[in-house]
Amino acid sequence: MVRQRQTIATTHKYSYAPDIATSYRFIVDPEMVKARSIAMGERDVRVTKDGDALTNIRTVDAEVPSFAAKLLKPSNTVVEVKAWNPATKTASIKVDVQGAPTQLTGTVRLTPNGSGTDYNVELTAHCKIPLIGSKIASYVESISKKSLDEEYAWNTAKLAELAKGA
Repeated sequence: MVRQRQTIATTHKYSYAPDIATSYRFIVDPEMVKARSIAMGERDVRVTKDGDALTNIRTVDAEVPSFAAKLLKPSNTVVEVKAWNPATKTASIKVDVQGAPTQLTGTVRLTPNGSGTDYNVELTAHCKIPLIGSKIASYVESISKKSLDEEYAWNTAKLAELAKGA
């Protein structure tokens, strides 16, 4: 019997007021990535940059639904790698929840939108567990959506703050 991964694919669209060059510089700035993680309540945040790849390792807390309590922990080390292509302003993204049967993969795209920037994220949540794997993948996707929304709110506020000080 071949075990198939359970997957959930989603697309999330956001827009930033600054132009694409400004938005890109902000999004790939390791200090901003670290500050955002800390502001979102993540702990033990370590952000490194290797060439055009940003790695954000942090401890993240989440409420685990009862159906997944035996497979997921309420506090996890998350390793996120965004490998950016500066020419196209795109990144492949991989998010590993250490010790969990789940993973997120996808693509981030920045595109000009008038004088602003569109920030589009395509994610696929994977779970290696048969039967309830699709429920777990759906749960992981919902947590990712919440995190992306919080990231967007923080980024928007910080970009506005930086624009006032410029």
